[in-house]
Amino acid sequence: MSVSIQDFGKSTSGQTVKLATLKNDFIEVQLLSYAAIIHRIIVKDRKGNPVDVVLGYDTAADYELNTDSMGAAVGRFANRIAGAQFPLYEEIVHITPNQNGNCLHSGLHGFNHTMFDVALTPGETDSVTMTATSPAGTDGFPGNFDLTIQYSLAKSGLVIRYGATTDAPTVCNMTNHSYFNLNGHASGSALGHRVTVDADFYLEADAASIPTGRKLPVKGTRWTSPKKRRWGWTWRGFHPADRLLRLRSVLCHP
Repeated sequence: MSVSIQDFGKSTSGQTVKLATLKNDFIEVQLLSYAAIIHRIIVKDRKGNPVDVVLGYDTAADYELNTDSMGAAVGRFANRIAGAQFPLYEEIVHITPNQNGNCLHSGLHGFNHTMFDVALTPGETDSVTMTATSPAGTDGFPGNFDLTIQYSLAKSGLVIRYGATTDAPTVCNMTNHSYFNLNGHASGSALGHRVTVDADFYLEADAASIPTGRKLPVKGTRWTSPKKRRWGWTWRGFHPADRLLRLRSVLCHP
C-alpha cells in the first residue's frame, strides 16, 4: 500500500494542481485537486495487463476546458433542477440557469470547477481527503457550504465518502461524474459493453431530462430482458419517437 501527493501541473489561472495516488496490489487510483477529479483507475484486465478504465485528459487545462465534468466531483447539487429554482421551507430559491432554463450540476461555479485542498487522511494509511468551500450565494445557493471528500482503497475497490456542513438551510446532492471504458480508455468504443440494471421501475423524464414524477414499470417494455444488453444495442436501437422510453429518460441522470 502506498499513498503519495505531488504536483501535476498548473491551472489556466496559474494555480498548482496536485496529483494524489493511492496504490495497492490490486488497484491504482490517481486523483487531482482540481474538481477532486478521478484521473485514472488502473486495474488488471483478464490477461493480467494493467489498464486505465476511466476517461480523462493529460493536462489540468484540458480538464478545465472540458464541459462534461469528466471525472469530477459534482455538486452542491448534481443533476438538473427544473426552472433553476426550488422550494426551501417557505421560500423559493432562484439559482443560475445554465442549460435550457434549468440548472445543471449547480450552475457555473459548482465543485466541478473548484480547486480543492488535498492531504493524507489523519489516522489512515490508504486514504486522502479533499476539502473545499462554496461561499454563500454561489450561483444563488444559500449558506456557506464546506465539503470534504475522502477517497480510500478497499482491496480492489475505491470508496468515496462525502461529508458536508453548512451555516444555513440549503440543498446537497453530491456525486462523481467519471466516464468508464472497462476495456481501457485507449481501447476504442465502449459500445460492446454489456449492461444490466436490476430495476423493476424507471423514472420518466421529459425532453429536457427533468423527472415528471411518474414511476413506470419496466415489465412489458422493450427493456425487459433476462439477458445483459450491449450498450451499442441500447444506443443505436433506441427509437426517438418512443416518448415514455426516451433514451435520456432511461439511461441518463435527471
